[in-house]
Amino acid sequence: MIDRQTAESLDDRARLAPQDLLTEGASVVPRLREQADHGGMAAWLRAMGVATRSVGTLAESVLLLEDAVAAAVAAGDDTLIAEARLSLSGSLAMLGDNSSAVRQLAEASKLAHGDALLGARLDFQHGTILARQAMPTEAMPYLSSALDRYRAAGDRPRVALTLKNLGNLHTYAGDIDAATDALSEARDIYLELDRALDVAGVEYNLGQLALARGDIPVALELFRKSEDARRELLGPDFEPHVGQAEALLAGGLFTEAVALAKRMRNELHDRGQGADEAEAALLLAQASLLAGDLDTARAAGIDAVALTIEQERTGWSAHARFVLLEARYHSGDRAEGMVTEAEEIASQLDDAGQSIPATGCWLLAGRLALEAGALRAAERSFARLERYRNRGPIELRVQAWLAAALLRGAKGDSRGADAAARAGARTISSFQSVLGATDVRVGVAQYGVELNELGMRLALDSKRPRRVWEWMERTRAGAARIRAVVPAMDDELTRNVAALRRITAELRDATPASSLGLVRRQAGLQEAIRSRARTLSGSGQVDMGGSMFEEVRGQLGNATLIEMALVDGRLWAVVLDGSASLHQLGSLSDIEFELSSLKATLRRVAGRGLDDVATNTIAHISGQLNRMLLPSNLDATEVVVVPPAQLHAVPWSMLPQLSSSSVSVAPSAEQWLNAKRRAGSGEGVLIAAGPGLAHADAEVHDLLNIYPKAAVYASEDSDVDAVLQDLDGARVAHIACHGTFQFENPMFSALQLAAGDLVTYDIERLDAAPAIVVLSSCDAGLSAARPGDELMGLTSAMLSAGTSSLIASIGLVPDTTATRQFMLALHDKMRSGSPPAVALAAAQREAAGDTAAALAAASFVCFGS
Repeated sequence: MIDRQTAESLDDRARLAPQDLLTEGASVVPRLREQADHGGMAAWLRAMGVATRSVGTLAESVLLLEDAVAAAVAAGDDTLIAEARLSLSGSLAMLGDNSSAVRQLAEASKLAHGDALLGARLDFQHGTILARQAMPTEAMPYLSSALDRYRAAGDRPRVALTLKNLGNLHTYAGDIDAATDALSEARDIYLELDRALDVAGVEYNLGQLALARGDIPVALELFRKSEDARRELLGPDFEPHVGQAEALLAGGLFTEAVALAKRMRNELHDRGQGADEAEAALLLAQASLLAGDLDTARAAGIDAVALTIEQERTGWSAHARFVLLEARYHSGDRAEGMVTEAEEIASQLDDAGQSIPATGCWLLAGRLALEAGALRAAERSFARLERYRNRGPIELRVQAWLAAALLRGAKGDSRGADAAARAGARTISSFQSVLGATDVRVGVAQYGVELNELGMRLALDSKRPRRVWEWMERTRAGAARIRAVVPAMDDELTRNVAALRRITAELRDATPASSLGLVRRQAGLQEAIRSRARTLSGSGQVDMGGSMFEEVRGQLGNATLIEMALVDGRLWAVVLDGSASLHQLGSLSDIEFELSSLKATLRRVAGRGLDDVATNTIAHISGQLNRMLLPSNLDATEVVVVPPAQLHAVPWSMLPQLSSSSVSVAPSAEQWLNAKRRAGSGEGVLIAAGPGLAHADAEVHDLLNIYPKAAVYASEDSDVDAVLQDLDGARVAHIACHGTFQFENPMFSALQLAAGDLVTYDIERLDAAPAIVVLSSCDAGLSAARPGDELMGLTSAMLSAGTSSLIASIGLVPDTTATRQFMLALHDKMRSGSPPAVALAAAQREAAGDTAAALAAASFVCFGS
């Protein structure tokens, strides 16, 4: 018969070294069976069942624990029977079979016989099952009782485990201080006990706590640490965590969250982890809803509702019903009774202690009530959000200000609605300032899209150009106002960056068969670099924009600024010259159609040259775009265009009204102003060529006649690190190379050099950005437009880092003598003293008389000042 101390030791090993215990148990259990040692079998099978939760499937765990119960019954030992039923109860709950879990728990309770430690474990298990059902109010007394009993018994491992579960309950209930105390104590105990796997588990829970208080970088760093530790201890196939996807959602990285949630749901289904599968289905519904994929959101929401009802998880079921209802709402469903349904679900979520989804549901209830004309009902629902205006996760704070703006607007208080919308915009901007990674800063802007649209509508209703301009500027490229924070080049990051460049270079010459492994390795390295960057915090300092009207107008001189915004699918513009005027322009759908046609035509003729049909087509489309994009009375020789993100890549010089103008394109008026102030800075000149272009080295050689003291890199020796060293702080930089723009992953958009790619992350690592940059490279001027009028890519990164002027192409750049001559003319004019935008316009006008030269020049745009 096995003694209790040995059984406790097996229990510890099941959690600390599950695979080792299972390997040993596979040989121990058959020997015990031969010896008819039922007690020993019960202890070993129970430990193996617990271990299998970590490295096997829950179905396997349940089978092992059922065998443990049978062995304990054969041994006639009530304590062993109770312990086996307790563990079986836990696996059944994790499987999602809560009814069977509770029955096993009830059977175990009958056998406690006053055993204090067993009673504590019964309380713990009861509380844990209730917590899994999202019933924190009911769970708390059981877990608190278990904690007191474990403390009295001096059972520190179980004290820590109970504190961990209590901390999670406090997190979901919104009690940040209590959660911090409980989880911190649990981590301290596990560290003292040298239990690395348990420390990793608490790190994950602390990451969830960081998310609840809105600290995304800390959450991502804690998730990364937990994932690294669990991978090291459990191997590469460890169970994925929902928390990483939750962090991606909090950071506005919805597409990534959808992909991760899908993968997790499939893996959890295959592992038979029904409870976690239900949570992953719910997360998939949430992520798909935020990503705008309403079909997937509804399908996943239906699955989540079915799974949580089947598992008798009332709180989780209410959450799933809320997400499904919201998906119906955004699909245009306004069925009778939706207001009442939303209010009922919100109340259920409140009762279950799920404050975050409850708040979102009250917002939905209020919106539905407003649309139904039930102002009193809307007011009652929106009142539930007031306390979150300055506390909690970012999405809650923004929702609270949105509710205030909607309600005030419905009451006819346009000034109050505008104030609430501005407060919400400030909340987004302030939150962006504490985030170090560009993609996360850009992502969180999505939470403010509706507030920004509401603010713009209110401004347009006022018909005051200055107010409209201030709202345009307030919501424009907020992430770019903040210099990116980059990770220190620790050993791991240095290795990853070097390996990524090496693999990228190898891929250029790889065969289809050999490229598969390289592509997988490339994706893994990109993810490692991206994950590291996302754990960094920002400075916390940001200028909101929107308050620089007179300063901008005073700095324009003879130039005219046109700032644009899209509102309900229509383009509006404020023109600043000697005065300010407001203009309604074309529809986005028409503009996008004509712009797509123009770019397709330019790409087609880049390969075969112009003919009369193509010339007439380009002229016709350019005229159509001119009518849709510019006020008819515009007449200026110097123009600054601040377009919405979706229209950042327009070949402005091809519009007839701008054919005689120099044009600068800026993400915001504030960035244009800052770029203008920086003009003339920097020291030294860099000229570099990349491989695979027939004219790149000749282009570099020609430019040496203009910049004889430049640092020069020919195509065969353009090492990325060396080029970056001379790029840092340069007065002028010119790079002629192949370029690749990655829309889905713009931080890895690249300039191809001899020894690998120079990517967007490299630009963010510069101590001082080059003042003037010319990129003779296909698509180098493109940026990915993201919701919230945010941009990502090489151009955006350089302007954000401090580049004054960047001349780059938004399309194909022919590898021809004409392109080389155009570049030479451009630099000759800049060297003679012309500002970059003026030099570009002059070089494009000179090229207009030559077909090949005109094609080479057409797609170049001056960004900045």
